[in-house]
Amino acid sequence: MSDGFDQVMRLQSARATEWLRLRLEELPAPLTPDHPVLPALAEALGVARILSGLAGRPAPAELLLRRNLDAAVLRAASLAVLAGRGTACEQGIVAHGDSLAPSDPLHHLAAAALAADHAVPLHLRLAAAPGTGPVAEAEAALAAPLPVRVTLPDIAGRARLVAALWLGRSATARRRGGIRLHQRLEAEAGMATDLGCTETMALCALGLGALGDFVRLRDHAAALCARQAPDGSFTRRGDGPAEQSLAEGIGPTMAVLAALHLAVLRRWRAPSPAPHSARPLHDCLSLAAAAVARRVLAAPPEGWTRLRAAAVLGRASGADWFARLAPPRLALGRRQLARLSEIAFRDAMTALRLRRHLRDVPRGVAPRLDWLAGRPVTLQPLPAVLAWNWAQDAADGRTAAFLTGCRAVFGHTAPAPGARCTQMALRLAGAAYARATDDSVPLPAALAALERLILLAAVIEGEAPMRAAA
Repeated sequence: MSDGFDQVMRLQSARATEWLRLRLEELPAPLTPDHPVLPALAEALGVARILSGLAGRPAPAELLLRRNLDAAVLRAASLAVLAGRGTACEQGIVAHGDSLAPSDPLHHLAAAALAADHAVPLHLRLAAAPGTGPVAEAEAALAAPLPVRVTLPDIAGRARLVAALWLGRSATARRRGGIRLHQRLEAEAGMATDLGCTETMALCALGLGALGDFVRLRDHAAALCARQAPDGSFTRRGDGPAEQSLAEGIGPTMAVLAALHLAVLRRWRAPSPAPHSARPLHDCLSLAAAAVARRVLAAPPEGWTRLRAAAVLGRASGADWFARLAPPRLALGRRQLARLSEIAFRDAMTALRLRRHLRDVPRGVAPRLDWLAGRPVTLQPLPAVLAWNWAQDAADGRTAAFLTGCRAVFGHTAPAPGARCTQMALRLAGAAYARATDDSVPLPAALAALERLILLAAVIEGEAPMRAAA
């Protein structure tokens, strides 16, 4: 009997996948970032990752979605999230976009900003930071008392959170979900059944399976199988139409697919997802420096811009750009000298190369000029008032004041920045990265964006180990 039901579930899953393929082939590939069906695909992408984890390889549904969602869509969504104007669709693409561009540092920046944003749903924050997400916060949210009035979106959100939190974890870890959470989820699955919502029923069944209750999962799977439409999709309600469009059917169809796959396969087969880069700002800095370097080598600038490019690229990459560009020796004004001292501050090699090029650095009262001249510099602890003002500027979104605070903080020994400062820095770094890698931006503006990336990476993530040792 069990083997026969497994065959039924496999057959219905294959029909649903074929429906998905036919509907996706009707769309342009790849989609533009403003296509009206994109929100539905963004939600389906998270479920497709679950299917891949259960199969232990990229599932057919995820491969089909990759045809229509490419790195350009992910980049547009990442920039929107970093700018603080990301929609639910763009947040979903960023949270589940690892398969679209696995090593894109801009996506890693956006994912880090998403994971730190408390206004974003918890299941997206968990997906955006694999291995390092807010697990304790999610467990506390699931243990909190239910609101007086429970809606279908509330039930679906909690079921998604259970699946995001417990799928792929050991049996010992699953027991921490507790009997109370299991009973609550079973009651909510009954409410979804009474209200006839296929997608919420499937998500609750998926949550029960994530907690290890495969008996109740298979019971719910039997009820879900009866909701398949003649075209292969699963209807939103039990008495849905015989044929559905992609926007209408993709939500319930993907949710039921995940529940059926878990009922058949019973365990997570994929390895734990690799955590994102621990230094996404420095990764963005390296790629931005390479983009600016290509422009500089293709059309070398003259005069002050050439000298500034040698200093900025040398600081960003660690290479000797003075030897490569051979900038002219100029009579520098005070503002130009201050700019160079900002670029070289706390980087011994950049300061040494600049000092050899300039030959004579005037004595000044600022620590940055002393560093450039090779004189001893003592960094003092960060005053509490300055740290408070810096955090307040980040909370209020004052960009100019925040960047001024970054320069002041970099002139002191400071503890790790707080969440508000980190989130503001990630947003500014995303905009700077996009500007530095845009060939239509004038070279001086691209160099200014690269300088901003250097500052933000050094303040938030610290200097690279070899740089600090030098």
